[in-house]
Amino acid sequence: MEKIRKKGLNFCKIKGRKRLRSLIAYNQRNTSKFHDLRYYLVQQEDLNQFNYKFDEKTRLAKAHKKIISDMIFYYKEHARNYMNKPWIILEKIYQRNVVAALSGKEPPVHSDILGLISSLPMLLIGYKAVRKNKGATTLAYYLSKDRLNKLNFSQQMFLRKTFRNPDGICLDTLRETSKLLKSGNYPWGASRRIWLDKPGSKIKGTRPITIPPFMDRVIQTCIKMVLEAIYEPWFENQNRSFGFRSNKGCHDAIFALTSPKCKNMFHAIEGDFQKAYDSVNKSILLNLLSKRIKDKKFINVMANRLDYQHYDYKKKQYITDITGIPQGGSDSPYLLNIYLSEFDNFMLGYTSNLTNKLNENLKKSSKFDIKTKLPLGGVNPVSLKLRNKIRNRKRWLEKWRINYSRSTMTLSQRYTIIREIRFLKHQIRKNESFDRNRQYLKFMYVRYADDWILLTNGPKLLAEKIKKEATNWAWNNLSMTLSPEKTIITDIIESKAHFLGFEIKSSRYRQIKKVKASFSFSTHGKYISKDILKKVAGQDTHAYIDRHHLISRMCMKGYCQSNGFPRELPFMTYLDVHTIIQRYNSVILGLFNYYAEFIRYKSDLSRWYSILKYSCLKTLAQKFRISIRNVLKRFKLDTKYGPTINIKIELKIKDEKYTKNWSLLTYKEALARAVSCNRFLAVKSAFYNNEEKISNRIYKPKPGKIPNVKEDNFLDSINWINGRTQADLELPCCLCGTQENIEMHHIRHVRKSNFSKISTYQPWHQMMSLRNRKQIPLCRKCHMMVHKGAYFAEPLINFVPKKLDGYTPKKLVDNRIVNIESYIKPGRIYSSKSLQEKGWELNSST
Repeated sequence: MEKIRKKGLNFCKIKGRKRLRSLIAYNQRNTSKFHDLRYYLVQQEDLNQFNYKFDEKTRLAKAHKKIISDMIFYYKEHARNYMNKPWIILEKIYQRNVVAALSGKEPPVHSDILGLISSLPMLLIGYKAVRKNKGATTLAYYLSKDRLNKLNFSQQMFLRKTFRNPDGICLDTLRETSKLLKSGNYPWGASRRIWLDKPGSKIKGTRPITIPPFMDRVIQTCIKMVLEAIYEPWFENQNRSFGFRSNKGCHDAIFALTSPKCKNMFHAIEGDFQKAYDSVNKSILLNLLSKRIKDKKFINVMANRLDYQHYDYKKKQYITDITGIPQGGSDSPYLLNIYLSEFDNFMLGYTSNLTNKLNENLKKSSKFDIKTKLPLGGVNPVSLKLRNKIRNRKRWLEKWRINYSRSTMTLSQRYTIIREIRFLKHQIRKNESFDRNRQYLKFMYVRYADDWILLTNGPKLLAEKIKKEATNWAWNNLSMTLSPEKTIITDIIESKAHFLGFEIKSSRYRQIKKVKASFSFSTHGKYISKDILKKVAGQDTHAYIDRHHLISRMCMKGYCQSNGFPRELPFMTYLDVHTIIQRYNSVILGLFNYYAEFIRYKSDLSRWYSILKYSCLKTLAQKFRISIRNVLKRFKLDTKYGPTINIKIELKIKDEKYTKNWSLLTYKEALARAVSCNRFLAVKSAFYNNEEKISNRIYKPKPGKIPNVKEDNFLDSINWINGRTQADLELPCCLCGTQENIEMHHIRHVRKSNFSKISTYQPWHQMMSLRNRKQIPLCRKCHMMVHKGAYFAEPLINFVPKKLDGYTPKKLVDNRIVNIESYIKPGRIYSSKSLQEKGWELNSST
């Protein structure tokens, strides 16, 4: 096996072929980090004890207390009839900026922003958004003694209650947060900085992640919501920044680069800011915010928020950075977007002025075709000569047709001219139809977070000039450096530019289509319509799969070897067959959803599908210690999409029998599912709506997400969620029934806790597992007993707690308090889906 290198990529030459190799070696210890199988393991174990859990849900749902029913009725009416004022103000701010952005007016100036952020409804939504995140329970760090001594006693007590995680948060804590923010005395806590490896990166290194205290993240989420209402209309109007924005993503950026606006582009400048988060100048960022927000109290709060302190685990010391914003805060990505929007304005303004200037010079110096009287522009002179020859030959044929009876041209001469015309057209198709040095210039600039790319049809010298100007401007005005290793110029006709896991390339030749000819005729002199090959206008820019990136990712995650040969995942063999199939289906569907609708050839996915398919088959073969052929024989199933493997599970509940099939997705089925989502049409509609600047784009709300001010029916949706969140924090204790000193008990992974392994003396944990809720209301006394391990109640099935050291809790109250949200907003009675909703089929009843 011979190894060769080409353009910095590793290839393996096997029997005359070149196969791409991964730059990342397989390591089973690192690979297991990407496969958190605890969720799948718990789900398959819960399936085996489904009958017991179903009986417990049914029994506990029967306990209804009048106090809970009255609270549900109250909050239904409260959410239906009472519209919170902060959301009306937020929508007015957004609409005001929309009108200004579409009409081309100056951006409006806003005041009293801190009053909006510190309002209780806003803090409730921020709390709701942060508490459901995976990293909600990740701990921050204690504040240093120097800073802690500068705080008064109430501020110190507040920090002790809120710096850790959502466990113990109550409505009084949010009210206290609101008062501290309004008075400007909110104590920002210390963050904890950890260093994570960069998976799949060509350049080895680590990425710093800063973890703020929980309540700091809540306030940062509120700040982000207000900043979105102010800046989103201008980002939508500009339509060039797509990273870390609501209702935007990688596909919007890729569509912009492959749209018809990018025809005839053949040079790309790939740019990347070096340590973007750590290089942000705080004073420049505050000045940018103060241009649009005339609220000194808010600016002071932002100055204190940016003056953060973190404890570095690598250096074992407290650090206060002079520059930079923490990469890990809820509002950090959006603050980076606001900061880099100045770079966007420079690039768009500079390229626009440069384009207009050079195109004016081209118009003045361009020559005219004597016969057509049209400017030559960027037409290739060779192609122009060939077209003139074709025009002359067609005139001869036209004269022969008109003077057919008196013409001296023989039939063989006529066919010779026709063959010559066809040959000349073939020559035109072979040659480039435009001259790179003589066509009118245009640009397309797109940014995603700290990565950006600029496409142009100008020469390389012009691209180098733009790169140099961009580098100087970023350093002089933003104090940011463009990475020399990642900021490169690429000829996308000869090679490919890399962006967001895609390869951007312009076709070498213009697309050829069949059109009807205008000069064909029969031997009797009559016209006959024939189809001929003809180039369409412009050379398209297409997106392809970044093969080098993807094979490195698959090798790193253990699906294949470094040369792309599939391999098994040995640590998955202890799972059930249907769980293994379910895991691989999620990976296959995620791959197809990302690439299928946005690459030029959908068939490019077949190779990557085959890697995942045979990795699944090898895992099953190792599980049963048989060959892949026997796996296919044992689990084979023929479907309308082709043959695949299938496992059938039966579940009996009382007198009813349910069945469900788990089948490995075929290539055609995965492709059909991905295409049926119509992501391409949604992205296309959003892009052109913003480009034409006709009206404000209204997006459809995403289920399960906090509503955004850009989405349809924002006020009603956010009002429902606000009422449901407030109801959670005002419920009685789930153990003793009291309504005083209520706090929220929070666990980290409710879906990764096996119900059968939860102690019977932890009824609160069993209820949370049954209702699939991370939080449950407990009074302060019960909450402390739970954390100390001093609460040993009877098993949940007995439903009667014991007397503990003079403290006698009452009988467990109405279990609707665990998932009261489902009762406030009409929906299912239980928090989990029914069996039919999960895909189970009722076969028979006895």
